[in-house]
Amino acid sequence: MTRHFRPFIVPCIVLVSILGALLLGILRVSMPAYAATPSVDPQVVIAVDVTDQSCFKKTARTLNGLHTSAPTPIPCPAGTVIQSVIVPLSEAKADHEAYVTLPSGKASQSFWQETNEQISWLLEAKRSMIQHVDQRSRSIPNNDCGEYNEFGTYPTVFGDSLYVAIDYQISYSCNNLVLDQTKVYGLTSPNSVYFYQWNYANDAGRYWPDCYFTGTNHWNIPINHIDPIGYYFVWHFTYPYCIGSTTTVSLGPLV
Repeated sequence: MTRHFRPFIVPCIVLVSILGALLLGILRVSMPAYAATPSVDPQVVIAVDVTDQSCFKKTARTLNGLHTSAPTPIPCPAGTVIQSVIVPLSEAKADHEAYVTLPSGKASQSFWQETNEQISWLLEAKRSMIQHVDQRSRSIPNNDCGEYNEFGTYPTVFGDSLYVAIDYQISYSCNNLVLDQTKVYGLTSPNSVYFYQWNYANDAGRYWPDCYFTGTNHWNIPINHIDPIGYYFVWHFTYPYCIGSTTTVSLGPLV
């Protein structure tokens, strides 16, 4: 099944507050037992790189050529799939992992909001750190001006097999690019995984609280927006509900 949706583009500052609000729901739904019970070894949230799949890229001079061309395999850089995981504080310290401590169940809403924003930045910091160290993440060859591209991968997200890709065109001046559409296809679906947001540079398309169940559905989501070159395109997924644990998949830099 193929569906088309118009994304809601929001500025980066608004995106942070939205993500904080979403994570507020995540923590309240997924972590109440940990938050409400004091412990000498409290539960904390860390960011984990679970990348283990291959990426590919298509390049063509026309849209029709893009749809018919064969993909070129590219090793996925480390940091492509980052997942939030709850672990004991002792484990996070032993592994020298950055972490966010969960507040008590009686914490104020503003305190929860602050914690949620810290978790969102924790995931982003983990990816940025890994992809800065792993120079393969920047080894994708540049394209000729005006070319159309499809950059995709087949991640496993919370046990579900997916296909995600971003279609874009480098401008004829090579000064920027046009994001055409993003694809989120469910291939196998033993679990309930939802897609709720994409990010690129200062743009975002947010589909929450009406998240899209991946299942075996094929979502083609138009973007049609001009953006700068050289950023990572990021997909956000949740499990087991529209509000739940989070995983991000990123591809880039788009050049």
